Amino acid sequence: MVARRGDALGLVDTIAFISELAERLEEDPAFGEGFQLVDGYGEIEGRGAKKIHGFTSVDSTDGSMSFVIGKWSNQATPPTLTTAETGQLFRAVDNFCAESMSGRIKDEIVQSNAAYEAFSILNNPDFRPTKIRIHLFTNSLLSGRYKSEETSKLANGLQIERFIWDLARIQRLYESVKEREPVEIKLADFSGVSIPCLKATETEHLKSYLCTIPGTLLADLFERYGSRLLEGNVRSFLGTKNSVNQDIKRTIQRTPEFFFAYNNGIAGTASSVTISQISGESFITEITDLQIVNGGQTTATILNAKKSGIDLVAINVAMKLTQISDSDATDVIPRIAEYANTQTKIQKADFFSNHPFHQKMEAISRRLTTPTLPNMRVAPKWFYERSRGQYQNERLYLSKSKLATFDAEYPTDHVINKTDLAKYDSVRNLKPYWAALGAQSNFSKFADKFSSKKQNQSDSELWEEMSPSFGESYFQEMISIAIIWRRLERLISQAHSDWYLGDYRAQIVVYTISSLFRICAGVNSPLNLTKAWQLQATDKELDDFLIRIAQVVQDLILAPPSGVTNVGQWCKRESCWVAVESDKRFSNFAIPSTWTVSSADASRKKMESIKTGIVDDGVSLQIKVTDLAQSGYWRKLSEWDELQKVIPPSEVNLVKKAATVHGIQRISSPAQWKSLIRIKETAENSGFFHIDFHKT
Repeated sequence: MVARRGDALGLVDTIAFISELAERLEEDPAFGEGFQLVDGYGEIEGRGAKKIHGFTSVDSTDGSMSFVIGKWSNQATPPTLTTAETGQLFRAVDNFCAESMSGRIKDEIVQSNAAYEAFSILNNPDFRPTKIRIHLFTNSLLSGRYKSEETSKLANGLQIERFIWDLARIQRLYESVKEREPVEIKLADFSGVSIPCLKATETEHLKSYLCTIPGTLLADLFERYGSRLLEGNVRSFLGTKNSVNQDIKRTIQRTPEFFFAYNNGIAGTASSVTISQISGESFITEITDLQIVNGGQTTATILNAKKSGIDLVAINVAMKLTQISDSDATDVIPRIAEYANTQTKIQKADFFSNHPFHQKMEAISRRLTTPTLPNMRVAPKWFYERSRGQYQNERLYLSKSKLATFDAEYPTDHVINKTDLAKYDSVRNLKPYWAALGAQSNFSKFADKFSSKKQNQSDSELWEEMSPSFGESYFQEMISIAIIWRRLERLISQAHSDWYLGDYRAQIVVYTISSLFRICAGVNSPLNLTKAWQLQATDKELDDFLIRIAQVVQDLILAPPSGVTNVGQWCKRESCWVAVESDKRFSNFAIPSTWTVSSADASRKKMESIKTGIVDDGVSLQIKVTDLAQSGYWRKLSEWDELQKVIPPSEVNLVKKAATVHGIQRISSPAQWKSLIRIKETAENSGFFHIDFHKT
């Protein structure tokens, strides 16, 4: 995997390894987002050595910032990483952070090197992180004598957490379908506190507990684990300036005895909960993979109060904790998060990971083959990952012969995930500053266009309207951009000894591709993405043109306006794109005619793809309604006591018809299929809840 990435992007093994693992960790809150690779800065040798291989943006939830240091070995047998080597690597990052905050290394780093951006963040007391996480990436095996994940503090009191990703831990990561490493909490480690609880419900698939958690314990847990405890859909703390959080903090400070009565508490999920009996009462003593799905504001505000010196001894928080098995977690946890947050201002876009858009892209990717090219025995497909690790998980338990067939059908270099696609869409729509925000922030921006802005239109109605435009043609266009994107990455890396200065490749890529679309639009000749799909490649003409654009883009983004020294932050601003797209040098660029199409042809193709999309959506809708019938959904809904209160009698009759095998077979009208889906949304928004635990 590392060798393939190194060959594809022209990277040395250490940098290719770090790039690969950082991409895999981008959705783990312990790591953070907006990772910026640093190539060619610092030394590891000596006690005063300073070195980083990369860093992330400051996490807006818990104020943490991650740094990466890597160690790669080419030995056939994985060597052991000793305690001395580990200390040396961590010390190099410690030194970089300490000397950045003091300002001593300002003149050591050229501004074109990404390490300068990390320095400028740490050197600014108004924006520097409140916690530093250092991640050591290595393909060695950690010595059994080493005490993992130590915490310490720099001279100025800034807390540091250390994470070691050795070969064994990396293997577990890649074999897991989880998008993060689960947190294992032993409450005995936190002043010996355990949580009294009462079992509220238990089924074959879940257990729920009602409990009260001391405010001091909740603050300690969040201080230790930060955004790792926040379920992805609600990982957005609005800050203490938000009126809700101000009220929470005011209650903690002025009338703590009323906090329990005033506050709604928190809701959490876990993959495992250990219960101990103490003096005949039940206490929670251990929790694995705790995720707060509702109450993130309460949790973060309590920690903020603690850091402000406010006494939390009288604060107790109501908590509903649900234990869910790993096999059910992917489906159930996002729904719990969505339904638990219906009373808050969290946007529907926050739950976009479960949107039918992704189901549609996944379905297209499983059936759509690429054009057959010369000397190709099998026309492969592009694999779309709706969830991180989905591709590896599908390969994991295949026999040798089936694995060979799977790899021929879905080659390892033919995989894109949902955040990749969101970036491709952003650059095509001339928003490279969105793509430069980081995978998750850009994904949220992309999701917003699927959220209705009209009071009389639901999100599902909006999707019904938009869906025909997101069919096979759209998927092909996104793959074409992926092909151009990956080729451009390699071209830039290969120019390391020529014009490329060695950092900000990701930003150069997004601005170059948006500039390519902008140049084509300027001459009213849309980019011929169909050609990239047919070739499954670029050609020398396009490669040369991309390099010309990239050289200008590098000059522009590395020359931010006066007063701006942080290149990474500059690239996240719309004003950066305005400066790039208006540069007069691009007016003399003539894109190769073989890579453009006429506006008339582009419009004609778009209309044809929408017509095809309408037909395809009708078939998909029928399949969805039928699948719901087979899962027992319509039967359960027809038996729901509240049904007649939320929909009219005519729709109740339609649900009852869909609830039987013979009835669903007689529903053949697209209008009735649409009505059933609308009824489903209305019922769920009114409190109906059904999960098919027996689906395959």
